[in-house]
Amino acid sequence: MADLERVLVPLYLAHRYQTEAVSKTIGGVLYTYAVRGDKQPSNEPVPEADQQRAFDALMLTLQPEFLALPETIIQLIPPQPIGFDRDRELFKSNTGGFFDPLAASASSAGLTLDLLLMPERLNRISEQQARGTLRLFTLGSMLKQFHVRLFAQPASESNMQKTIRRQVQHLWMEKLFAVAMSDIATASVKGNVLLAINTVENDLKQQMAISTNIDEQASLTYQLNQISRFREKPETFKTSPALGLPPGQPIGCGDE
Repeated sequence: MADLERVLVPLYLAHRYQTEAVSKTIGGVLYTYAVRGDKQPSNEPVPEADQQRAFDALMLTLQPEFLALPETIIQLIPPQPIGFDRDRELFKSNTGGFFDPLAASASSAGLTLDLLLMPERLNRISEQQARGTLRLFTLGSMLKQFHVRLFAQPASESNMQKTIRRQVQHLWMEKLFAVAMSDIATASVKGNVLLAINTVENDLKQQMAISTNIDEQASLTYQLNQISRFREKPETFKTSPALGLPPGQPIGCGDE
């Protein structure tokens, strides 16, 4: 069973390249290197309906039921043998030498969030909105959809799924902080992101006032504390180090 985790990595991340490809639709541009007189459009935004469909598909990769591994699989993965460190072909772990299913889910969710919340992508969405090509799938609408979908809590979720949902919420908030402090993001993008942070903060405070679950209260406390720290000294605020993903694309073929 020692090699099971190495087999699991590419299977668990089988969606990584499709995720990257689909993300290019959002804020995407259909372009050709047209020449004078050929009447080809040289810079045309991807249709709004296609952008919304792409966003809907990517949001599925952030749902706990997609990210959670079955307990039967987790129990089959032993720690690395003595003398063998966890290398870059394996998921990072926050639990020492043991396989960490929460770190695996965070790595996968981080990929989707990094792609969706690239400042350049958000700038393009804002620019397309200003041009009138985006009327419903706007930057504000996208951030609101994030909020609604990531914070919805189905009653049927397992404890692992609830933990993963909270983890994804934390990651999303940290990405918003990073965009708000980005040198690349435009003023319009930063304004929308700060508004989204304000909205989330208000909702978190309302949830805290009525919550009776200690795990939920702990998650809410952490998120509110992060927002408070960000507001106090945004220029020095640091997000948690990203776990990253094991390498996926071929790196080389040896000495042949």
